[in-house]
Amino acid sequence: KVVTAMKLLNLICGYALFQENSFLAAYCTLMAIEITLRDGICKHSAHSMIHWAVFEVMLGNENRGYRLGALSLKLIQKIPYAPVACIVVTNATLFCLFLRKSIRDLILLLPRFLDAAFQSGCIRELHYAYSCNFLFRIMLGDNLRELEKSMREVNQLVIDYEGDLPGIRIAMQFVLNLQNNQAEDWKELTILKGEMMKEEQLSSVALNNMPQLILKMILCYCFGFYEDANKIGLDLCKKKAFGHFEKSCSNMSYNFFFGMTSYMLHSISNETAKRKYLRQARKCKKYFIRLSAAGSPDAHIFLSLLEAEEVSRTSKSSEEICIAYDRALTVNSENGFDYLEALACENWARHLYCIGDAETAKVLIARAKMANRKYGSTARIYWLDEQFNT
Repeated sequence: KVVTAMKLLNLICGYALFQENSFLAAYCTLMAIEITLRDGICKHSAHSMIHWAVFEVMLGNENRGYRLGALSLKLIQKIPYAPVACIVVTNATLFCLFLRKSIRDLILLLPRFLDAAFQSGCIRELHYAYSCNFLFRIMLGDNLRELEKSMREVNQLVIDYEGDLPGIRIAMQFVLNLQNNQAEDWKELTILKGEMMKEEQLSSVALNNMPQLILKMILCYCFGFYEDANKIGLDLCKKKAFGHFEKSCSNMSYNFFFGMTSYMLHSISNETAKRKYLRQARKCKKYFIRLSAAGSPDAHIFLSLLEAEEVSRTSKSSEEICIAYDRALTVNSENGFDYLEALACENWARHLYCIGDAETAKVLIARAKMANRKYGSTARIYWLDEQFNT
């Protein structure tokens, strides 16, 4: 009876969270924790614990949320239960542990739990966990060719079991767009439609799906459609599309690219609009400052480039601007973030072109193309050729 009650409460809590019914989710979580404290730990206790951890983070209690997330991870390793293990590990990374540990290290824990869940036929849990895992790897800048290979393997396994994971297909279409070198119009590559997502499939996925919109915003930024990227960023904020994901590490991609978009628009706007875009960008930068102060080892990597963009818009000293970009380049290359290294080179080159140092700018564009080649983004290499006439 206890195990059945715990399972039911965790299921209700999971659905309630996705329906943004925080009161019901909190009530079920507290009941499950009370049962655990009264009757002892069972195979569902780690699932209840991670729900509690998520609520603590949502309420702003990051330290307590981190400790509970670490405890839930220990519980699931001590009492592994395939149907919920991948959810516990994914949510611990997504909401709690990224506050103190590198996401690159944390996702190494996931594969063995994913394999166990796959063998158990837990398609719903697999969809969530695999989608988050691939989004983590996109954020970390994993090589696109390796990502595509992993995604195709997972997608084929699911097809063999007569299942469907649309979240993975959307992420794979993003990866394919960045590798596309045959597009007739760059605008085509900002739409998550193609080999993996047909028109009729795309219409069946919620158009306000938060991960899908973030990926689309990234593509708009990458191919120079800054107004479109800004519109998506504002819509995500106005519609409160993040829900309980607002405090998750998926917000890192949103804040970084929305901040970068705001800085780019600042450069091409009138004085009134410049102030607005600078406020937007600084709000995104503050998010990473707060994360870095909380102990996140990944936050400073994104923050270094946002700080360079800030300096390039507010400082009149070319030497100070170059130092800021050089610092960002060093941080990103040392941590293996090829796509961020490419962005830093590209934007530093823009500044150098503006002050007439075309020779150094060309060297930086060549480095940006090399970083994109390592990253696997053929489309970005061709885009840079077109933008800078190289």
